[in-house]
Amino acid sequence: MDKKFDVKKLKKLDNPERRRLMPPVEVLKKAGLKDGDKFADIGCGIGYFSILASSIVGENGSVLALDISQDMLDYMVQHGGDRQNIMAIKSEENQLPVSDGEVDLAFMCNVVHEVDNMHIFLEEVNRIICKNGRIAIVDFEKKVGEFGPPIEHRVASGDVRKELEELGFKVVSVESFSKEFYLVKAEKA
Repeated sequence: MDKKFDVKKLKKLDNPERRRLMPPVEVLKKAGLKDGDKFADIGCGIGYFSILASSIVGENGSVLALDISQDMLDYMVQHGGDRQNIMAIKSEENQLPVSDGEVDLAFMCNVVHEVDNMHIFLEEVNRIICKNGRIAIVDFEKKVGEFGPPIEHRVASGDVRKELEELGFKVVSVESFSKEFYLVKAEKA
């Protein structure tokens, strides 16, 4: 079974239940996004977070909306992701076409459970984060849930924390929300 989200189900990514469990503005604020940030939404999908992030970062900030699926990026642009401070970028899992140290906040929502090698992936994410930059990772709790990937694909928050610490990040917090998801926040040392 492929761990990647099926692009044929992209409309499933924005529905009332998801908005209730994962309100995008609230999640972005919890992640630490602020005015003026250069924000990388890695695995942006349909732009669920990217589009709203563009308002939070304002005119002095920017949003790099990265995804491995051109179909997802096209959908995002067609549904509001065509703002001046959003750049839709086709990427590969372990090759982000972003300059070293360019990003203030790297954000991933429901991505780490899909990657083939979390360590290699997070090394690449680390490369694009600036000195004193931040990373925020949201993913499914490692438990059987009513929706989301099977438990064998889920990654425990403790494993994410360990990987980040091995890469030299200082983990600031690990918190659960909506009983289905966790948020790990860390700063680049």
